[in-house]
Amino acid sequence: MMPHILYISIILVCIVVLLSILFIRKYGEKRRLDALIKECTAENDHQLIERDKLLQDLQNERTLFQTMFDSVPDLIFCKDLDLNYTRCNDSLLKYFNLRREDIIGKDDVNGLKVPEKSAEEFRKIDRLVIDGERMYRCEEYIPTPDGSTRLFETNKVPLFINGKIIGIMGIARDITERKVMEEAAQNANKAKTAFLANMSHEIRTPMNAILGITEIQLQRESLDAEARVAIEKIYTSGDLLLGIINDILDFSKIEAGRLELLTDKYEIASLVSDTVQLNLMRVGSKRIAFTLNIDEDMPALLYGDELRVKQILNNLLSNAFKYTMAGTVSLTINAHKAETPGTLQDKTILVITVSDTGQGMSESQVHKLFDEYSRFNMEYNRTTEGTGLGMSITKKLIELMHGDISVESKLGVGSTFTVHLPQRRASSDALGREMAENLRLFRTSSNAQMRRTQINRDAMPYGSILVVDDVETNIYVAKGLLMPYDLKISSADSGYAAIQKVKDGNVYDIIFMDHMMPEMDGIETTKRIRELGYTQPIVALTANAVSGQADIFLKNGFDDFISKPIDLRQMNMLLNKMIRDKQPIEVIEKARKEATAKKEQTQLPINSDDPEFVRIFKREAGKSLATLEELIDDGAWYRHADNVRAYIIHIHTIKTSLANIGKPDLSAIALKLEQAARNGIMEIVISETPLLFRSLKTFLGELAKSENESNARTKRSAVFNRVIDGINIIKGLEQMNNDEATYAQVLRSYADSLRSMLTSIETIDENNLYKYKVVVHGIKGTSSYVFADQVGRQAIALDKAAEAKDLGYISEHNPVFLETASKLVKDLDGLLSVYDGENTKPVKPKPDPAVLAVLLDACKRFDMDDLDAAMDDMGRYQYDSDEGLADWLRGAVSNMELTKIVEKLVDLGVEAK
Repeated sequence: MMPHILYISIILVCIVVLLSILFIRKYGEKRRLDALIKECTAENDHQLIERDKLLQDLQNERTLFQTMFDSVPDLIFCKDLDLNYTRCNDSLLKYFNLRREDIIGKDDVNGLKVPEKSAEEFRKIDRLVIDGERMYRCEEYIPTPDGSTRLFETNKVPLFINGKIIGIMGIARDITERKVMEEAAQNANKAKTAFLANMSHEIRTPMNAILGITEIQLQRESLDAEARVAIEKIYTSGDLLLGIINDILDFSKIEAGRLELLTDKYEIASLVSDTVQLNLMRVGSKRIAFTLNIDEDMPALLYGDELRVKQILNNLLSNAFKYTMAGTVSLTINAHKAETPGTLQDKTILVITVSDTGQGMSESQVHKLFDEYSRFNMEYNRTTEGTGLGMSITKKLIELMHGDISVESKLGVGSTFTVHLPQRRASSDALGREMAENLRLFRTSSNAQMRRTQINRDAMPYGSILVVDDVETNIYVAKGLLMPYDLKISSADSGYAAIQKVKDGNVYDIIFMDHMMPEMDGIETTKRIRELGYTQPIVALTANAVSGQADIFLKNGFDDFISKPIDLRQMNMLLNKMIRDKQPIEVIEKARKEATAKKEQTQLPINSDDPEFVRIFKREAGKSLATLEELIDDGAWYRHADNVRAYIIHIHTIKTSLANIGKPDLSAIALKLEQAARNGIMEIVISETPLLFRSLKTFLGELAKSENESNARTKRSAVFNRVIDGINIIKGLEQMNNDEATYAQVLRSYADSLRSMLTSIETIDENNLYKYKVVVHGIKGTSSYVFADQVGRQAIALDKAAEAKDLGYISEHNPVFLETASKLVKDLDGLLSVYDGENTKPVKPKPDPAVLAVLLDACKRFDMDDLDAAMDDMGRYQYDSDEGLADWLRGAVSNMELTKIVEKLVDLGVEAK
């Protein structure tokens, strides 16, 4: 029994163990399952939370995007590939006064309700974007519900999903007002450009006559010394004025930052001399002492923009003289080698320092100095000339040259401006002690001007020229400038006349065509000439030197253009290129030999007193005046367009002729009438034309009276009908317009200076050879001015011998030269003695101390006007006990020995006023 019970017990234990194991496993599985379920539930809850958060963020971003989308003032929209709207912003809805459901899913016609024509334009651009899969930008007019349109700038781009295009998006910005403003700005700019062009023409026309006439006068080798100096001053001042005009016309370039530097070689001595002499004229009656210090070791030639450097220096000096009532103005110029590593070997820093004892500036004023239109102490300086642009432009020019400017100033004490300008050394030559000393003593003339007038002009008798200009004085000037070339010169006074000459079969090497002419301008004339098959060069002559002119002319049939006033260097280059260089070398050489054989070159002597010049003016002005008087005799003339056009043409001619003859006041009235007629303001034309006519008739009467007086002066006194060996008195007197008193003064000055110079070269050896050369060179120049040909020829030969250091030739011929020149001095003394006997002057013992005081003061200040006035005052009398002082002073003044005059007068006890 027991085994069975044991067996059963064992079985039961095993069952219990098995059940326990099953229970434990089931319970563990349950726990694991519960844990897994719990874990899954927790993860699912987390994912739900994350999902909800993502959905919320997405909603927020969508809301933000829609808010931004709707707040943009531009019209924004999307279209599908069928060009139906899928999205749009509130600005588009507001513009078309529609709801969103009115547009979404519809096209332009059904959705936006735009006309079919506009919708077609929209679709055309949409297809370009879709087909080309690229952005497209355009300006388009979009209609509004009230029937009007506004201009939009629209950008359309393709929309892609997974690299596949699904439609387009567009952004349209309203630019209606902006476009109006842009057009207004463009119109204003066009108006400014037109104004500059017109003003350029009006200013340059008289400048053409002024500079052209002086150019021609300076070509005359027979011009006397005094007249040459005066004309050179006129030319230098006019040339600088022309530069200022160009600066004003180029101001738009400065504003736009497009001003370009034109670099070339220039002489520092010429630049300083020209600018200083011009600014010394600003002194006037002010008691200002001017000092110039220039480093003798600085380079003689520099490479840079001479005009801009001169403009900088001129602005600094003019400011110093303007704002200094009394005291001192000083200019110091030197140069040093640039020490910046990596710079060019020839890099030089030009240092300009201008100091004055004028008004000075406070610290706050110095900070504002370079602001545009900046002016100080307006109450005190209300009469001071200038716009306040000078220093602003100066600073910009200096910065453009990579230079710098510094200012030290104290109110009531004065100012010092220091400029550093990087330039390049153009040669190894230094300025030298002699040139530096001459500059300090203001003995130089305009080297640039002399270089300008001493152009090598090849004779071109094989060449032919046609000058086309409606103003005869302009033709006169052009002919005068072309005359030394021995060209065949023809002229035409209108575009029609020029066309007719070409139709008649005439062919010219160059046609010089005026730009602005009445009825048919130069561009239209050139176009018609080209249509005739004419292929020879046509060169524009224009007074409108505004940016872009070159392109305008070259695109309209011209081969080149020259700005008025005519630049001789530019004209010479054109003549060489278009005429001379096209000839065989043997033709050129033959012409040169024939020209050399002629010896005397034909010249056209003209100036504002030239009878031929006056005759042309009288004919031009008189003809136009008669035509206009006949025209306005009909009280209703101004009602007909043809009459108004004729009035404008003839009043334009009168205006230009008056400007050429030197009557700017009457020319300004004519300009006002011309502009009024062009603008249809006939009230001004009718009321003020008679005033111009009366004034013009008065002026023509004055010219006639002056002409009669001039004819009367041609009856020379017997003394100047004498023949003196070695000098042509008739030519000399004609050069002085038959003014006997002036001519006598010129001869006296020549005789005195010649007497003084001969004394200094009586002995000659190797030690004073250079001094000898200087003296005979001076005699050569002064002799040519007074037509003393015999002395002049001998001086030329001795000058060449001194240059070659041929002491043997000089020793042999100098005694003969001294004898010839001394005899001429003696003969002139005799002639002048007879003249003085016929024209007796009051006698005084000695010159007045007051006159000598003025002379002393003028020499100290280098004031040539006061110096001339003092010498004129002294010349009204004869002196019987001055021990030759008056004669000595005349000779010293003639030789510009101002330092010796000062020493002489101080030794005599004269005190400056």
